[in-house]
Amino acid sequence: MMKYLIALAISALSLPALAQTLDVEEVEGGYTNLVFVTHAGDGTDRLFLVEQSGKIWVREKGVTLPTPFLNITVTCCGERGLLGLAFDPDYKNNGYFYVNYTTTVLGQLQSRLCSFKVSADPNRADASSEALLLSYDQPAANHNAGWLGFGPDGYLYMAVGDGGSGGDPWGEGGNGQNRSTILGNMLRLGVDGNKPYTIPTDNPFFGMQNVREEIWAYGLRNPWRNSFDRQTGDLYIADVGQNAVEEVNFQAAASIGGENYGWRVMEGDNCFDGSQTGGNPPCNDPGFTGPIHTYGHTGGRCSITGGYVYRGEAMPRSAGLYFFADYCSHDVYSLRYRDGLGLTDFSDRTAELDPFSNITSFGEDEHGELYIVTQQTLYRIYEPAAREVRDAVLPDFATAAGGDNSASLQALQNAGVQITQEVFNDLDADDNGELTLAELLNAAGIGQLHHADTNLDNAISLTELLRVIQLYNANGYTCADGPSEDGFAIGTAPLDCVRHTADYLAPYGRIGLSEVLRMIQFYNTAGFAWCPESGTDDGFCPQA
Repeated sequence: MMKYLIALAISALSLPALAQTLDVEEVEGGYTNLVFVTHAGDGTDRLFLVEQSGKIWVREKGVTLPTPFLNITVTCCGERGLLGLAFDPDYKNNGYFYVNYTTTVLGQLQSRLCSFKVSADPNRADASSEALLLSYDQPAANHNAGWLGFGPDGYLYMAVGDGGSGGDPWGEGGNGQNRSTILGNMLRLGVDGNKPYTIPTDNPFFGMQNVREEIWAYGLRNPWRNSFDRQTGDLYIADVGQNAVEEVNFQAAASIGGENYGWRVMEGDNCFDGSQTGGNPPCNDPGFTGPIHTYGHTGGRCSITGGYVYRGEAMPRSAGLYFFADYCSHDVYSLRYRDGLGLTDFSDRTAELDPFSNITSFGEDEHGELYIVTQQTLYRIYEPAAREVRDAVLPDFATAAGGDNSASLQALQNAGVQITQEVFNDLDADDNGELTLAELLNAAGIGQLHHADTNLDNAISLTELLRVIQLYNANGYTCADGPSEDGFAIGTAPLDCVRHTADYLAPYGRIGLSEVLRMIQFYNTAGFAWCPESGTDDGFCPQA
């Protein structure tokens, strides 16, 4: 895991002290009621974007494809529609994925868990493959939750709201404390494509009478966006409050299930209904599992949107932080929670990450990088300092490294790189005392793309490429002869990777790292250079 990076000064370049450690940038807009973004875990680096109206879009190599991956009929919108998407852990081999959506049958609103399978085209689902796995009636139009996610145990977890309306008015004591209903719970299911789901025998209420055995945890109101920490397996549940309190709940990976998060008796850490109606426990009953964090409805806040624990490489300062937001105020926060040690490092990130629009979800790509989702736009969170450190060290790296693609601290300092031992250790990911070109080029992560990707969209435009060709030429970088971690080597041998730009710019106008490496030879032999002072439209001109 890439470690904490700090700013440094390189030669005449002095990196400014940053008032903000993170920033957010727009990836793409123009969506309609966007509610989720995720990945398939199949090694393709694609993003899948969910619109509430029933469409799932594929974003591949920096481009959203023109035809939806899936387009189904749902009952939308408000808090209804296509609300959840999860890809089978073995999706690469079996092609199955799962969705949660609302529909109307004979006038009755229902939520459905269904499986689908990808078609022969990897960017198109087979709409005819739908298999209904579970359906349940919704007594009101709101609190449909709908999140789906596979846990580290391989089981599918599904968030179910309390049935809606307000104050959980269903039955004598409400649905939240009623384990005979599927509403108001986190479910845990065994799924296998289009086969009927099974109930894991180690579910906490397995074999009990008058209890839904699918229940893994209960006492939830409207858990809107939940996630597993991809490193620890801990589960974070963001439960929307009634009128006063929003909450983050935590379940350790070692849990055996059965947690009661308190609704409708408790709203966060506040007593909501202590009447014990219908046999409900009293407020602050010791059997409740309390939230790890709450916040109130001041400053326009009204509804929590859950996020993820960051485990990527582009933001090394943020490793282990859980990010979440408020839908209404679009405030963004982060915190660190460790079982047994409690909550630390709480930060209000709004000044850095506010997208100035209602935040419907967060997203995580295949590399663990984080995204913010609004109804119309997808944003990426990134760390400017990591990018600056990388780009500041790179110009003098070839001189320091000589011909072996690695450099010691002393070699860097001898080459004029004003780098401290602490910063060097931060960059030296494998702690072997040698900084490699791969470690340096990947200092800001981003799907193993090198620093030409200035806008961090996992692809490289022609303009971005042109800006860095001179750097590589001047410092003796070549394409590696064989497979290498980063595709670059340092030396004077002719480049052996040949491909013309037009082969990759059509039809999308964007290229990946491997494509860049194949193209460098073309530019070298053709004598082109990056020369923005020439006044050309693209800043690229022929040069002797």
